[in-house]
Amino acid sequence: MGKTLSLRERFYLWEHAGQSGSRFPDKNCNICHQPIINFDDMELDHIRAYSKGGQKLAMVHRTCNRMKSSGSLREIQKRLGIEGSPEDNARKIDLNRLLQPLKIKQLKELCDELGVERPTARDVGTFVAEMEAPSKSAYIKRIIKSNVDIDKIKNCVSKCCVQQFH
Repeated sequence: MGKTLSLRERFYLWEHAGQSGSRFPDKNCNICHQPIINFDDMELDHIRAYSKGGQKLAMVHRTCNRMKSSGSLREIQKRLGIEGSPEDNARKIDLNRLLQPLKIKQLKELCDELGVERPTARDVGTFVAEMEAPSKSAYIKRIIKSNVDIDKIKNCVSKCCVQQFH
């Protein structure tokens, strides 16, 4: 097993990111490319999974690293929808983080509230005879692809979640 860096060593890397001679050119997540604001949100990740022989490290968000697990960088970026412009990617990532904690019931209500057509079994490639319900990720992808204004989505999410608890 590889060497585990101490808290002090990780903090040193964090403090010196972006400086001349640093291993890290900036404090942006290597997965989602968004800034890592707090040291507590940062983890060091093997670009290629350590279990698959990877040794080179990258700075990443804790949440992005959990989503990546031992998968490939391309797999998680594809799942997050990171392919377009930085602005599009930032929107997709923000929405993914906002919507991930919701339950399918809440995502259904959110689709209805936003006027977004709910995904169907056919959308997720399921045979109609199986009638498998669309997954949580199918709802999230549908909402993200809808291009509804992000502020409207945030307002609906907060309203939806508040109503669930009252």
